[in-house]
Amino acid sequence: MPKNTKPKSAPRNPIAPVFLKELLQARSPSGYEEEAREVVRKRMESVADSFIVDALGSCHATLGEKGSPTLMLAGHIDELGLIIKHVNEKGFLYFDAIGGHDRAMISGRRVDIMTRKGIIRGVTGKRAIHLMTPEDRRKVPEMHQMWIDRGEG
Repeated sequence: MPKNTKPKSAPRNPIAPVFLKELLQARSPSGYEEEAREVVRKRMESVADSFIVDALGSCHATLGEKGSPTLMLAGHIDELGLIIKHVNEKGFLYFDAIGGHDRAMISGRRVDIMTRKGIIRGVTGKRAIHLMTPEDRRKVPEMHQMWIDRGEG
């Protein structure tokens, strides 16, 4: 770079486009992508010549159906998730992973539980550190050693 030339800087207050923000806020664990699909549908139907969702849930938007060249933009709208496998007598929810989670990152996270009746909020947890042996503290917990607490106990 020539002397006395300042490098270009990024915008000071970059604002994520509304569409991207809506996609990031949509709950869409693999197999349950309806919220994200609706965000895509809402945006694409207003600008595309045609918009369909196929039997597998893939979105297809077409611009200039008879034009040339043809361009395809592809992406995934699913994300990692958890699936409830068991509820114990104290109301703690035990789960398994949807997707490739780093188990060390799961505990202590706020979660939204998608139910037929709406969203239930919870927090993931594991055995308290003061109840663990020094050896247990160094281990990443297995899925069956973590739970979701809904704060109702």
